[in-house]
Amino acid sequence: MNFLEVYSAAANEGLLTGVTLEIVNDKLIDSIVLLKKLNHWHSAISESVTGPSTYRHLCKFVSRHKAAIGACSESAPN
Repeated sequence: MNFLEVYSAAANEGLLTGVTLEIVNDKLIDSIVLLKKLNHWHSAISESVTGPSTYRHLCKFVSRHKAAIGACSESAPN
């Protein structure tokens, strides 16, 4: 989760460009879709939240890429 947060922060704040941004965005979206489908991880992720800033950048990334995450979720195997 920490790597997802770091990658989200870098993508959100313009630290990545071009193909690097494309690769990181794709990896983040794929990871988010996978985590959504793996219900057994939901409680562990919830328990790792220690305050209002936990996963702040990841939440911002998800909010900005809802359409892409939704499209990927629909086409991903169960």
